[in-house]
Amino acid sequence: MAGFVASLLGIVLSALLLNAYAGFVWHNLIDGWPGFASVIIVAYLAGYIHDAAVARKRRSSEVDSANGLLHW
Repeated sequence: MAGFVASLLGIVLSALLLNAYAGFVWHNLIDGWPGFASVIIVAYLAGYIHDAAVARKRRSSEVDSANGLLHW
């Protein structure tokens, strides 16, 4: 979820900065939707992979801990 929110904020910030410094017109935001959609998708996937990696590491440490208790 944090990656999704960060990607949306990044898109808004990019649009604001482009508007301020490069004469970006707001309707160009609609024209650039494939790029913005890819940013959102990549951010979501990164968050999903991060959560999966954390869960896997947590589970691995639980298994290692349980195996350590069995050896005593």
